[in-house]
Amino acid sequence: ADELAKQVSEQWKQAALERRLEHPKRIPLRWRRSDRAVTGPVAVTVSGTLNDLLDVYGGLESGRLIILGGPGSGKTSAAIMLLLESLKRRAGVGTAEARARVPVPVMLTLHGWDPNRKPLVDWLANRLEREYEFLMALEYGSNAATALIKGGHLMVILDGLDEIPEELFPAVLSELHRQVDFRLIVVTRSKELADAVSGGHLVGAAALELCPVEPRRAAEYLASCQIHPPAETWQRVIKNLRADPGGILAQALDTPLMVSLVRDVYGPGAPVEELLDRGRFPSRDSIEDHLLDRVLPIAYARHPNLPAPPCTADQARERLGFLARRMNDEDTRELAWWRIPRWLPVGPRALVSSLVVGFVGGLVPGLAAGLSYGLKPGLAYGLAGGLCWGLVFGLGSVVAKGYSQQSGWLPLRTDDTRTSLMFGLVVGIVFGIGNGISVGLSYGPATGLAIGLVLGVLDVLLVRVAFVLLARIAQSSAETAGSLDPLVLWRRERRLGLQAGLVFGLTAGLAGGLENVIGYVLLFTVEIKVIPLAALGGMLLTAPPFGVGVALASSATWTAMLANAQLRRHGKTSVRLLDFLEDARDRGVLRCVGPMYQFRHARLQDRLAEVSEMPQP
Repeated sequence: ADELAKQVSEQWKQAALERRLEHPKRIPLRWRRSDRAVTGPVAVTVSGTLNDLLDVYGGLESGRLIILGGPGSGKTSAAIMLLLESLKRRAGVGTAEARARVPVPVMLTLHGWDPNRKPLVDWLANRLEREYEFLMALEYGSNAATALIKGGHLMVILDGLDEIPEELFPAVLSELHRQVDFRLIVVTRSKELADAVSGGHLVGAAALELCPVEPRRAAEYLASCQIHPPAETWQRVIKNLRADPGGILAQALDTPLMVSLVRDVYGPGAPVEELLDRGRFPSRDSIEDHLLDRVLPIAYARHPNLPAPPCTADQARERLGFLARRMNDEDTRELAWWRIPRWLPVGPRALVSSLVVGFVGGLVPGLAAGLSYGLKPGLAYGLAGGLCWGLVFGLGSVVAKGYSQQSGWLPLRTDDTRTSLMFGLVVGIVFGIGNGISVGLSYGPATGLAIGLVLGVLDVLLVRVAFVLLARIAQSSAETAGSLDPLVLWRRERRLGLQAGLVFGLTAGLAGGLENVIGYVLLFTVEIKVIPLAALGGMLLTAPPFGVGVALASSATWTAMLANAQLRRHGKTSVRLLDFLEDARDRGVLRCVGPMYQFRHARLQDRLAEVSEMPQP
């Protein structure tokens, strides 16, 4: 629990820094007890500030809280500050025994959870293992995440309830209502929850709703972010907010999102007073759209003595607009780089991967035959070997359709027997039948069947051994792993792909060598000195293509790179997608939630999708 608290703290302190929640100054957030029909009667303080929120929550006997608010009202920001304050108080508890009784707050998004398919505790444990990989380390046992959940050691904050499919709302609320293992905070938009509770509500929960930012508080906050005294242009805006609390500008700046945008997109000498021009901005919507449209020009502007941006604002708008449209098509606020291949046909990627595996699979037999018998036999053997390996890999890729992208990032486990046995059966059947047919054509069906069965069973066992070995390697590396972000996940996936290729390549080489030896012993009368050569030949023919094939298929990075190349052909993205996304994150356009990117705000995503005119690929 202490290690989890440490990693959660590091993760969300970085998130607070990216969102500028504390710097230059915390935006004033206030809340009140919600009068919406979203929960039962619960005695709770009528209103308060963000500083009061943890005390109010700590006094709830049920341990259940709902934070409501409209778009841009600061719901997620309030949840982050509540999480960090909770961690600070937990760290201040003196003894380890007392600290163990204080739950660790963790914050997760609800996107992707279907309670009809996976119970809450199983889903939550799986998400924790993904985002905090150290929980899978051998020293903590096989079910550390589940033990933390069921032991009452967690306070779970679930964000994005309003973004799940509408038909899942009743099942989600029912599942959340039934859980009794941990304290719970749900963050959601007000209207969506009010529309959803007709089928049941979260019993015992206190519902608090974030209030609009008052014009005088917005004026005070903006003044505090400027040099003193503020520039004349800023003084006009601040004066307007104070003098006309019902005006269009005050209406537009009634959310922390819009207040922060004004702060960020207008510098000290920028013409911020243009927001008072009623000819250009006749409504709050026109002001909000204008502020959102200024995000990219400011973020990608050239500055003296600083490196030039990797692209222009127009190029960034085109690329980010495309991503925003595709995310809206999937009805998600999270951009996961390993899911991007699902936007595109699998055929071109399977073809390229098959060519790579086919080249490796044909190289060794081609070289061996060429050195022994000449150029033409070498080309023939190489082409035959490459074609066989390429077809096997290509068919497997099309059937799987990017398994790792469909299932998300899922570390291998030593108890993942189902996946390992399924993969082993496929390998055993394919190579058992292949070897059985080739032997049967020369030595009869009975001999072919016997050889096929023996080699097929051998392949199944060796694949299982390879899975266990790879899972042990992954668990060993998990002991020092920190929390994930997109770049860390990319590097981890690349490393695990190479490890998988090495482990399965060696396993396949061992199988190939044994198969050659078994074939020679059973079918031929051979001298003892020939057996090592037969084993070496089988290993060289099998290990390289199988290892390369598994390395490409098991790592999401290879598939993502090929998908990015597909998009690049149509001008939809940059050459190095992850570098572009990381740069957008550094410029405050994107932010991270665990291993996934989000736009700075959902309103920015929607605005970029709206103004994007690019045809879909």
